[in-house]
Amino acid sequence: TSDATGKTSELLDDYEEGTFTPTLSYWSGGSGVSYAAQEGQYTKIGNTVFFKLRVNLSSKGSSSGYNVVFQGLPFTPILSTLANPMFQFNAVAGCNLASDSKVPWCQINDGTGKIVVYMFDYGGNGDYDDVIIDHIDDDLSAAVTGHYYV
Repeated sequence: TSDATGKTSELLDDYEEGTFTPTLSYWSGGSGVSYAAQEGQYTKIGNTVFFKLRVNLSSKGSSSGYNVVFQGLPFTPILSTLANPMFQFNAVAGCNLASDSKVPWCQINDGTGKIVVYMFDYGGNGDYDDVIIDHIDDDLSAAVTGHYYV
């Protein structure tokens, strides 16, 4: 595309919108997760992907523990502390962190594009901990929004 001066904008030439199907799993693996709904939308502009996903479970399945993760992003993120900011995590129902002072958040931790869920304890020790299968119910309804770089 060109502007009024005839300059070409390569950024807008690399624009894409679409959908994807997110999944919920566990860092250590697991089985039996089933869904009432799975929705994901993205907009890619240049090397930046903006996304939102929603997962409604009908069964959280089983796992030996470790973090709850979301997968299925439409593009593979680059690995960099600055390039992959924390994501907004909203549990509409079915997430119990055992304290009102614990706030969930997410980030990408490896080259697989897994969105890993953690919690930060503002009222306790001021540290973070893993959100694991014991913290969610079979009827979890959760949404994650954010952006990352490719």
